[in-house]
Amino acid sequence: MLKEKRSPNKGSFVFERDSMNEKTILLIQECIQEMHNFDIRWRKTDFKQLSYSRWAAEEILREIEREKSMPPLVVIESFIRKMDEYSCMNEKASFIFSAAHDTAEHILDLLLTPHT
Repeated sequence: MLKEKRSPNKGSFVFERDSMNEKTILLIQECIQEMHNFDIRWRKTDFKQLSYSRWAAEEILREIEREKSMPPLVVIESFIRKMDEYSCMNEKASFIFSAAHDTAEHILDLLLTPHT
């Protein structure tokens, strides 16, 4: 759970960063929750992709928690680059890291898309 931090000035960088971290964490948690919906009749590859996507979203959450001083968008972009690198290292594991890359890009798109 997030610790609530108060900033003396609402417009300060610390307030904005904490607010963005909280918004990002809530959005990723919502994505993970939506990934619980699967159908037993799915093909094996669909189930695997969902599992890898959940793993990626949970890993991004851990990275954001570890790198609290970095803006979450930078953490996610770094995760995307790592997944690109890993997907090229081993052909057998490339599907896992490609799914993780796609999940991270989806999260990034959700964060950057204005909501009304």
